[in-house]
Amino acid sequence: MRVLLLCDDYWHPGQVPIDGVAPRKERGFQFDIITDANEFKPEMLPSYPAVSMSKCYAILSKEKTFWTTE
Repeated sequence: MRVLLLCDDYWHPGQVPIDGVAPRKERGFQFDIITDANEFKPEMLPSYPAVSMSKCYAILSKEKTFWTTE
């Protein structure tokens, strides 16, 4: 199964969820990982039967600029 993983921001290091999903690869899961929220487009969602979000509001881990809107 193909899964979109959105992770890594100022408060939540991306390596933690990346390491956490690694064992699932042996069970046939494929993870497309986005750490820069600028790369995410809502049109991407229909391509994935599952999305895992381990990202708060910051675009990148080195800054606190918000990427989400109401």
